[in-house]
Amino acid sequence: MDFTSKEEYEKIRDDRVLPLNGLYHDVEEFLQPPRLLICSKCTEPGHTRKYCTWDYEVRCRCGENRTKGDHQECTIKCFRCSDAHRSNDYRCPHLKEYRYNLVIELKKRPDLLPPNVQLFILTDCRKNGDRTGKVLYNKSARNQHQQYSQQIHCYNDLNEWPELPRLMTIGSQYHQYDIKFTEEVKRIQLDFDKIKNDYVLRMKEFELKQQENIQRLNAQLNLIHIQTKTQTK
Repeated sequence: MDFTSKEEYEKIRDDRVLPLNGLYHDVEEFLQPPRLLICSKCTEPGHTRKYCTWDYEVRCRCGENRTKGDHQECTIKCFRCSDAHRSNDYRCPHLKEYRYNLVIELKKRPDLLPPNVQLFILTDCRKNGDRTGKVLYNKSARNQHQQYSQQIHCYNDLNEWPELPRLMTIGSQYHQYDIKFTEEVKRIQLDFDKIKNDYVLRMKEFELKQQENIQRLNAQLNLIHIQTKTQTK
């Protein structure tokens, strides 16, 4: 589903209700847990393959050397905790502990986050009873970015309307401006009429779809009523 604006998304998120085809659906915002940077060579978190110091490439399925032996039917086993999961699986206690320590450190130093990043705080990393502190972000950098955007917007407003040339004489130049103004008004009126007609057409289509949905729903309710009545007899 696509939203037309950020305000529409925030309204649905705050109301926790999504009206769709004449029905109201309960919604809940999905916040994905933070993912880790895991090396594709050794499956350890915190670095990339380029800076890995391991001597061989680890098979994440069994933890053995990928270049040695046949790993088509090897047993799934983490080489860190020996549980039945891959070594890059987030169920691994080692990765859980690493992610927990990372989130705790970022809560102490939120200034390390980029201004456009929001980090979901896991339940284990929150204080008891804290339901509001779900998202972590760099407040200072975001405020500076908003102030900078407002300044740029103000500067653009100064040049929003071009300066008109001075009228040296009242006559032909005034007549030319009057003609251009009249043509611009006609063009705007045509655009407005086009938008209005399109709106009316879309509203009719919406009303037809809504009536069809209501009729379909009434038919289903009548069928359920008949079946219930038959069963009671």
